[in-house]
Amino acid sequence: MKPENNTECLFCKIAKGEIKSDFIYEDDNFFAIYDIDPITPGHAMVIPKNHYKTFIDIPNTMGLELLDAIKKVTLKIISETQAESFNLMVVGEDVSHVHIHVIPRKKGDGIKPLVNLNRIAQVSEKAEI
Repeated sequence: MKPENNTECLFCKIAKGEIKSDFIYEDDNFFAIYDIDPITPGHAMVIPKNHYKTFIDIPNTMGLELLDAIKKVTLKIISETQAESFNLMVVGEDVSHVHIHVIPRKKGDGIKPLVNLNRIAQVSEKAEI
C-alpha cells in the first residue's frame, strides 16, 4: 500500500526531524526509539518512517527489512538490559501510525504473560485424545 501523508502524526514528525528524538536504530525505512512510558526498562518501539496506519498497510516488500530492524533493536536491548526474553506487540491505536513495541523481560518483572500457557496445554491434551 502507498504510505499516507499525515502532517499531524507524532511519529511522522519524529521521522522527519521536526520533533527531536534520540534514535537507537535507523535504516532507510525504519527507526527505533525508547518508549516515553516504558513497561520495563529498555522498552523501545520500531517505527516505519512512512506513515502506515496498521501493520497490514506496510508493503510486503518491506517485510524482511522490518524483521531485520526488529531483530537488531531486540538484540541491542537484550545486551543493554541483560533481559532473559522479550515480548513484541504490534500497535497503532495510541498513535495512528503502526509501531512494534520491543519489551525486554526478566524473571519477576511483574508483567503477566499475555498467553495462559496452562490453558494451551489443556487444549493440546484434549486434542491428542
